Amino acid sequence: MKKNKLFEDGVDLSCYSPESASEANILSREWMDEFKEVVLSEVKLNGGILLRGFNVLNRQDYKTLIEGFGINLHKYIGGNNPRSEVLEKVYESTSYPPDWEISLHSEMSHLSHYPDFISFFCERAPAKNHGGRTPVASNIRILELMPKDLVSRMKETGLRYVQRMPKKSGSMSFGRVWSEVFQNTDKGQIEKFIESHGNRYEWGNDESLMVSFFQSATKTHPERKCEVWFNQAEQWHHTNLKPEVVSFIQKRFGDQGFPHHSGYANGSEFEIEELSQIRAIYKSEARYFDWQQNDVLILDNLLMSHGRESYKGERSILVAMGNRSA
Repeated sequence: MKKNKLFEDGVDLSCYSPESASEANILSREWMDEFKEVVLSEVKLNGGILLRGFNVLNRQDYKTLIEGFGINLHKYIGGNNPRSEVLEKVYESTSYPPDWEISLHSEMSHLSHYPDFISFFCERAPAKNHGGRTPVASNIRILELMPKDLVSRMKETGLRYVQRMPKKSGSMSFGRVWSEVFQNTDKGQIEKFIESHGNRYEWGNDESLMVSFFQSATKTHPERKCEVWFNQAEQWHHTNLKPEVVSFIQKRFGDQGFPHHSGYANGSEFEIEELSQIRAIYKSEARYFDWQQNDVLILDNLLMSHGRESYKGERSILVAMGNRSA
């Protein structure tokens, strides 16, 4: 396979492409026998890999490939973002409006059962110069750049994520409904799920559900043994929304109407300056590449964060996530 650096600096990810028709046949047993460990070693060493020009032509091919690498895919249960399942355990990427930017984050880091890997498949590439790129950044590098006093406070105090979910969508609610988030309509089972992960919940009189998730700001990678920045504190804070969206929610539903919010585990709020520092580092460390049709990006979810650039026109990126095989 041919190997090229995807970025000039900041993130040491490589793009692999085939040099022959046989190498393009990525779904064959022969290919897996020869190159599977190359791909997995690259992800383990550098945090990710881009596969370009291989015979991954549709959704089923994509799912078959990711499972072929020994990644046990799982359902998107407890996640915060709206997305539709297109195949079992394969989803459309976040269905926010195209003009919304999604900041860098580590997938499902508000939960204790986060995925080890997250992968993306370019089903339809956005038009050139129309945005829609997927920025990535090294969580090792981000942690190194974070102000030491901020990291110390976050680690000492811990983080609290608050998610508010209505029973059903409507003019008097905002955010994803809880049956969709937890993929379950049984309140008792949802309560057991929440409690099993050390989190708290509260039902409203209108059968809305508020859940508080308590997590750390960093994690230690199980194989690399390095500490990484691993949270969504900035992304969950309501100031990450567009000002007009914040204004609309506050006027219609009040300060308790935000579908998600974040702060310190002891109940204190983030300082705006703290959020500004995080956002500035994210901006400086984000690296971008242009999607090409049928690209497959595989990331170690602890080592790398990802986001979404706003875009115009058509774009279809699929996502699947999971954990290492036992």
